[in-house]
Amino acid sequence: MFRWLSGRVNCMRGKHARSETAVRPVGGTYESKCAYCGVPMLRLAKRSWIVKR
Repeated sequence: MFRWLSGRVNCMRGKHARSETAVRPVGGTYESKCAYCGVPMLRLAKRSWIVKR
């Protein structure tokens, strides 16, 4: 419960955590979503993810 709550607080601050189970290949890159709020994320490089706008 505490981990989920701290994850949601981080989302409000703009620090999203990638969901490892939601990763899927798209073209030459990968897409996922935030594990806590579901916002779409895009992989820039290995271990480097950003929020997809």
